[in-house]
Amino acid sequence: MLVTDFRDACSGQDLLNFLRQHNALVTESEVFHLVRQLDLNGDGRICYSEFLNALMPVDAAIRSSLISRGDCGLHEHLPHDCCFLLANLLMKEIEVNRELEVRRKVLFSRPDFKLLLAFRYLEEPSAGQVTPASLAEVSEAHNHHLTACDLELIFRRMDR
Repeated sequence: MLVTDFRDACSGQDLLNFLRQHNALVTESEVFHLVRQLDLNGDGRICYSEFLNALMPVDAAIRSSLISRGDCGLHEHLPHDCCFLLANLLMKEIEVNRELEVRRKVLFSRPDFKLLLAFRYLEEPSAGQVTPASLAEVSEAHNHHLTACDLELIFRRMDR
């Protein structure tokens, strides 16, 4: 169980304990980074709406189906196999963060990489921001087709 004291929010320590109970090899730093990533209101905890935002699939039909299942009782518990799958999903998020950090280090180690030039390359002309359309356009120019779902996932992760 992620939240143990009925605060209706999950702390980094709650998440760390949950993952370790499910044999995840994870550091405190990685878990607290994940909490910062998922914590949209900046209070250092993951509330239910932030939890939904992070875990719900992008597909609208699946989201609707999941929401229509209804609420559970206060003392109802998630089946063990569902807890295991949830822990695996959260660990995948952490693994993605690990991989992204490695790729960032490689990119930033290049003396010819300039952050402002990279931003300008990706930004919407004269908008001063990277948009789904501008990112899709740059990707297409390099023969990488991003679906609407891909773009939503990228911006869900980056637009915080």
